[in-house]
Amino acid sequence: AQLEASWEDIRASLRLDGADRALGLFLALFEQRYEVASPAAALLHIKAFLAEFLVQEFDYRQFCVDLGSVSERVADDEERWRAHEAKHLAQDLGAAAALMLRVAVAVACAFALRPGDWRDVNEACGKAVRSVPACYRL
Repeated sequence: AQLEASWEDIRASLRLDGADRALGLFLALFEQRYEVASPAAALLHIKAFLAEFLVQEFDYRQFCVDLGSVSERVADDEERWRAHEAKHLAQDLGAAAALMLRVAVAVACAFALRPGDWRDVNEACGKAVRSVPACYRL
């Protein structure tokens, strides 16, 4: 295992180039909100991103506009927005949780962490797939 992995190495290992644009946008939000510049910082902030940012601070409407999955016109039309949200919210937030698990696994592998070293993050990612969309709706 490479014990000198940088955040750029971890980021590259995720292979998000050409992947679903939403994943790249979620990663950018994570990096910006928590000023992630190292693998340690990433691992440290995953749980907060899932439990706090995505539930309390995340602006799904603006995310969809930035992503291009809805136009400003649809986002401003409450009925059409609700239909979009009902169809896509759980899948999109589930993708964010899955991405955070990928980040955690990449860091764990790069630094040869034992399962117990990051069990709490692993469990948080698993629970977030189900709970974050429900909590966001509240």
